[in-house]
Amino acid sequence: MDIANVPTEWGKINIVKVKAVVTVGGRNFSPLPWLGESGNAAKLEPAVWQTILLAAGDDAPMGAWYFVLNHREGYSQPAGPSKMDWTNMAPIPFLT
Repeated sequence: MDIANVPTEWGKINIVKVKAVVTVGGRNFSPLPWLGESGNAAKLEPAVWQTILLAAGDDAPMGAWYFVLNHREGYSQPAGPSKMDWTNMAPIPFLT
């Protein structure tokens, strides 16, 4: 999903730092990972967009889907262990 930092009707726009959250059935899944960002928050410059990963799925026709959470605050060592959490099942209903 693409998220954009667009001007308001008043024309004023600021740099913002945001974390992505999805809420399903009253349960929050946060923070979602931003593509191209090492930390769990994205800095959005004026008139710029970033992409978040909402869910990742199995390649099978009715395979499982997961919300991938990024538990890295300011991860800066590329050789260090990942703190990505793939254990959050996404409640995607089966199609009949």
